[in-house]
Formats: sequence, C-alpha cells, structure tokens
Amino acid sequence: MKPIVWLLFLLGFLCLSCTTAEQRQRMAQVIAEADSLNRHYIPMTCDSLLLQACHYYDRHGSSNERMRAHYLLGCAYRDMGEAPQALECYQDAIAAADTTAADCDYCLMMSINGQMAGLFHAQNLPQDELVCWQHYSKYAMKFGDKHEQIRGSGLLIRPYLLLKDTARVIKIIEETRKQYLELGDSAMAVNHYSTLIHLYIEQGKLDKAHQLMCDYERLSGFFDADGNLLDSRRILYFYIKCEYYLKKYQLDSAEYYIRKIPTDHNNRDAYRGLLTIYRERVNVDTVFKYAKLYEDATDSLNDAMRTDILHRMSALYDYHRFQKESEQKAREAFQTRLLYGGLAILLLLCLLCLLYRYRRLHEKHEAERMNYEKNLLALSIKEQENTILRKHEHDN
Repeated sequence: MKPIVWLLFLLGFLCLSCTTAEQRQRMAQVIAEADSLNRHYIPMTCDSLLLQACHYYDRHGSSNERMRAHYLLGCAYRDMGEAPQALECYQDAIAAADTTAADCDYCLMMSINGQMAGLFHAQNLPQDELVCWQHYSKYAMKFGDKHEQIRGSGLLIRPYLLLKDTARVIKIIEETRKQYLELGDSAMAVNHYSTLIHLYIEQGKLDKAHQLMCDYERLSGFFDADGNLLDSRRILYFYIKCEYYLKKYQLDSAEYYIRKIPTDHNNRDAYRGLLTIYRERVNVDTVFKYAKLYEDATDSLNDAMRTDILHRMSALYDYHRFQKESEQKAREAFQTRLLYGGLAILLLLCLLCLLYRYRRLHEKHEAERMNYEKNLLALSIKEQENTILRKHEHDN
C-alpha cells in the first residue's frame, strides 16, 4: 500500500508542476502581447487578461514581473479613458518595485512615471506632474541614460508653465541647453527655444528673442535651407515670429508668417494676428472681417474649452473619488486584518489556557496516581509483613 501512496503523491506533484508551468507560460504570453501593443501605440480595449496576469504575478512573480503587469494594466485603463484606475495601477506598479535590487528595471520605472506625469498634466495637476518628472530623471540617471535624464528635467517646463513660474521655466531651459551641449547634441540643446523665444518677446527682450530664433532655425533640424518647416507639429512657431515682427512694427513680415499658419490649425491665433496687423494699418473693412472671424473662432474655442474643463473636472472628481474609495477600502481591509488578527490571538490565548489547564489536570492526576500506587505498595508491604509475623507466631 505504501508504494502506491508514494506513486500517487508523485503523480499529483508532476500534474501540479505541469499546470503551474503552463499557467506561467500563458501569463507571460499575455504580458508579451500587451507590451507589444503598448510599444506600437495600438490601444488596448480589454483588461480581463491583464487582471489575471496581475493576480498571478502578485503570487508567483518577481518584483519586476509584478511591476510590469500592473504597469501594462494601467496602460490598458489609460487607453480606455479610465484615468483614476490607470493612476492606481501605475502606483501599484511603483509599490511592487524593489529599487534596492541590483536587477531593478529602472527603464520601466521611467516609463511609469512618464505615464503618470502625462495623466496629471491632462488633469491640470502640475504639482503631482512635477514629482513624476523629477522621479523620471532620477531613474534615468540610475538606468544610465543621460539623454533621458536631461529630457525629464526639460519636461519640468510643462508644469511650471501651468504654475506660471516663468523664471523657473527660463532657468530650466538654460540648464538643459548646457547639459545637451556637453553631450554634443546641438539639436536637442535648442529643443525648447520656441517657449523661451515667446517668453522673451512677451518681456520685450527682442534682441535675445532674435538671436534664439536664428539658433533655433539653424540647429533644431525642423527647417530646410529656405526656412520652411519640416515638422508640421511646430507650425505655431510662425505665430511666435508674427508676434516678434509685430513688436518690431514690421507688419509685412508679421503678415507673411501669420499666413503660413493654415486656417484650420488653431485659426483663432491666426485671426487674432491678422486682426492686429490690419488694425495697425487702419484698414476698417478688413479689421471688421477678421474681428468677426476672430469672434467666431473664440466662441468655438470657448465651447471646446468648456467641454474640456467639464471633462477635466469629471476626471479630477473621479480621480479624487477613486482615491477616497481606495483609501476607504484600504482602511476596511486593515480593520478586517486587525479583527482577524485579534480573533486569532484570542483563539491562541484560549488554546494556551486550555493547554495549561490540561497540563495542570494531567499533573494532578499523575500525582494522585503515583500517590495511590505508593499507598497501595505500602499497604501491600504491610500486609506481607503481617502475614510473615502471623506465620512466625504460628510456628512458635
């Protein structure tokens, strides 16, 4: 019978091992597919498989595996427009990381903080965004990527612009420029110049703005030899040039650059520029035309901004509500653990008391038994002595 038991035990162990290996392979495939979709900017529309992967790696995975699973689940929620859930998953991913381990995936830590910064920026939370970009730079340094470290420092410009701290913005742009030049990357050194040019124009520092415009157009790689933009994302740079020439009162140059902006690309700024130009020229008919266009564009933009504000407020409300719910659940879970822990301690104390009582009773019974046996032995000895004494008396 014993060999059969051992055989059944061995077969059960082998089946369990095969099941675990198969499950690990399946979860690894889920993570690999989600990672591929995320890297190729293909939106994820389902969270169920990634939820299973998170539950699996929380029990059986390394810290890096747990971190990646929660990060990708957060990316899925991001793609589905669920910002609060995405942020919670990113925070779970950071909590899963072991930054003291030699194999900690600092590159992934950078990605997590970058994603969180993007969500905080969209929800107009500059203070939280600041922290994320600072962590991004810190982990880029640990990862050994100097370019990404500088990039993270440069992206601090976005939250500081929201906070309207222009002095800090100018300082950051200057610092990142110096750091990129130390690496010999002159194109990236002027990457944030458009923002700096705009600030200098607003401050009336036109000579500085002109020098920066020359460097930007020469070194950035966004322009061809004739000064035409190669990167359509930078189209609003022409509006900055229009602002510059308006400040210089060179109206023909200002009009030349403002007309380079397509009317379907932020046309409110284009109409505002043209309105300013024709107002300076005292061209009443054209002023009236662009005033009407500017008014319509402003109304359209205001409607879009109101909708965006409502969405942001809703997302922010959902985020804070989700935070409160998470904190409430955490408190409830802690209270439940505390209750179960107290009950377990109480049960243990009861068991110890019962064990102590049992041992006392056992010792008492043992002492009574030994005393009984001792008395019985003494009585037996006395009876034997009496028997011997009677026999001796009878013989006499």
